[in-house]
Amino acid sequence: MPPSDFNIYDFKTFFINHPDKKGKGMDEAYKMIDWEGYSFWKFEYDIYEGEGEKVHMCNNLLGGFLSRAEGVSKISFARHCVVGDEPNLQIYGVWLVRGKTEVPDGLTKDHPSFEYYRTRLLDPRNNKDDDKLVRGRWHAGSWWHAADAAALADAADDADAVGGEGWHGHGHARRD
Repeated sequence: MPPSDFNIYDFKTFFINHPDKKGKGMDEAYKMIDWEGYSFWKFEYDIYEGEGEKVHMCNNLLGGFLSRAEGVSKISFARHCVVGDEPNLQIYGVWLVRGKTEVPDGLTKDHPSFEYYRTRLLDPRNNKDDDKLVRGRWHAGSWWHAADAAALADAADDADAVGGEGWHGHGHARRD
């Protein structure tokens, strides 16, 4: 990877504390990001039969995935969530990671559950749908809303998560 002067801790602190994460906060965030050294990715869990039936089961999958991702917290920042309605729940995330075209080895090789995720590289600066996706899923308080998990795959609207949700990698960046 090319060297980067991007300070992800300062970025996380700025973003977590910004009151307008969907608008001005994201505009400023885009200016801060080293686009040669970092990239946005959509993560979608490949849910197996029966796993999306109960909120608590998906919350366990979400929590386990995020706790095992702590090894990349210094080079990543993400919002990950359980969405949909029982029995059609799904787990999605939008991640900012170190690397321009690949997800870091700390996830792809070292994370025991990563193989169950489909990923897609996002280009929010040049693709309006990707920008809408990042802004919609990274703003405070809301996530996805749709009648079923199939509609969530490309949805970019805003609504509350039905189960667990969380920021990955923000550590102590929040100011109260």
